[in-house]
Amino acid sequence: QDRLLVAWRSPAPDPDAACETCRRRWEVGVLGGAALFTTDFDSDPSPTFGLSVRRPVPFGTDCDAENNPLGLFGQALVVPMDRDTVLKLNEELDGTAFFVRGGIDYRILEGDGWVLRGQAGAEYAYFGDITDLEDGWGLLFGGEAGVRLGDRFRLAYNPQIVIADAGDRVV
Repeated sequence: QDRLLVAWRSPAPDPDAACETCRRRWEVGVLGGAALFTTDFDSDPSPTFGLSVRRPVPFGTDCDAENNPLGLFGQALVVPMDRDTVLKLNEELDGTAFFVRGGIDYRILEGDGWVLRGQAGAEYAYFGDITDLEDGWGLLFGGEAGVRLGDRFRLAYNPQIVIADAGDRVV
């Protein structure tokens, strides 16, 4: 799924504070974008909306979370779907799908005001009563390119691909 992420970051911890303070640094974001499905879904691209959280993970005794390249992320998405398939009696063609994702990310490159990260994780998809779609888990791989817009705001492009157990792909 391709989407833009607008994120807010909690205030930077006091450098004189204990390491516990550094571990509580969170980034919270709002997602918006488009979901593209394989031909098996029989669905045109759909808008996506959701929330994202990210937390840097300190290594050992290093208290400066900003300098640690590893992080944990989570996302919750809502995707209205309009399928283009033959309707059978008592089948629901359209509906809303819900996705919950989580995993690790790793900062690959960073410059003054920008960052590039790789992501790996898992996704659970809930399709409700939409015909011919099965709820389930998939592997997630993605990337994030972000630009800082201020002290606590950034804009990011976050393409991801999910490989589901049925062989379907959501991009």
